[in-house]
Amino acid sequence: MEHMKVSRSLPAVVCAAALCASALAADTGDTTAVLWYRQPATKWTEALPIGNGRLGAMIFGDAAGEHVQFNEQTLWLGSETEMGSYQPFGDIFVAWKHAGPTDYRRELDLADATHRVSYRDGGAAFRREAFASYPDQVLVFRFTADKPAGYSGTIRLADMHKAQISAEGNRLTAVGILSNGLEYESQVLVLNEKGIIEAGKDSITVSGADAVTLLLAAGTSFANDPAKNWRGEHPHRRVTLNLEAAAGKGLAELRQSHVRDYSKLFGRVSLDLGRGRTNEPTDSRLAAYRDGATDPALEALLFQYGRYLLISSSRPGGLPANLQGIWNADLKPAWYSGYTANINLEMNYWPAELTGLPECHEPLFRWIRNMAVVYKRTKDERVKAPGGRGWSSYSTTNPMG
Repeated sequence: MEHMKVSRSLPAVVCAAALCASALAADTGDTTAVLWYRQPATKWTEALPIGNGRLGAMIFGDAAGEHVQFNEQTLWLGSETEMGSYQPFGDIFVAWKHAGPTDYRRELDLADATHRVSYRDGGAAFRREAFASYPDQVLVFRFTADKPAGYSGTIRLADMHKAQISAEGNRLTAVGILSNGLEYESQVLVLNEKGIIEAGKDSITVSGADAVTLLLAAGTSFANDPAKNWRGEHPHRRVTLNLEAAAGKGLAELRQSHVRDYSKLFGRVSLDLGRGRTNEPTDSRLAAYRDGATDPALEALLFQYGRYLLISSSRPGGLPANLQGIWNADLKPAWYSGYTANINLEMNYWPAELTGLPECHEPLFRWIRNMAVVYKRTKDERVKAPGGRGWSSYSTTNPMG
């Protein structure tokens, strides 16, 4: 396929046609496809998202106290007859003994779907990277430094629904059940290089490690099948197998398979609208843009960010992207964080075919087939089709109709 480059001077219709017809190999060295900041996030809407279609996380990036809020797309209250809402899963809190960081930078590289943090503290350079692997079904968080014994602190797993949390060896586990009977589990594996680790009641302490890797896996007993009444086996076995398989591969292999998989999708389309203010942090660029500054590269970044979010929240075998993709920190999210089929659900998928992401459409098509089953058998006279011919649905639904 030929390399496609869209000029800013082309009419929008021509740009759209070119995007439909063109594809190219991934370029993970594209520095224009980076959101970056000089400070950590202080609230959820400032955190940066990663996701593998099923698991998602918002990363705050504080040097001394990292906070990762995570989701799993099937953690839903409700049923076929009760709306419920999409639920937050839990949080990871990491407290390192880093008191005065300088030269701080936080970024999300859309080209390889990797979150990075770098800073200096006590004469050492510290670096983090995080990614959500679709092939291995885990979230990966890597902490390194250019001097030995740089990491000492505590790692804690928290749950939003009063799950039982335990620590044993190098593993943190949360096991719980929602009020609708949905069972769920998350596990965090702490892998240290040198130093020592010690398990407490519900946390793990790290002392004098050169580097630390955290692997997170999570799942529920949800089954994406109305014939099974939406329930499958307890997630414990699946979560444990995913985590141990990932731990056995090592970081280099995990990173390689993640980038290879993601790049096959993201790298199909590029958009060049002209040069911009890429040497400035993203929040400064947005502020300048609001004040009337010209920054065509920021517009191209927004276009690619939309593709990144769709890839990260809608992959084959899973549920469609909901109103918030897969990222939610609220027990009572706006509009249930559900599927509003009167326009918002369709809007989520406008980029799928147009920007070379047809695979991301698969969860939506499967959901529609499931809705056909549910609404053909419904006893709700408000949406029941006359004479059993065809089916119709409410404009706002959950994964179970």
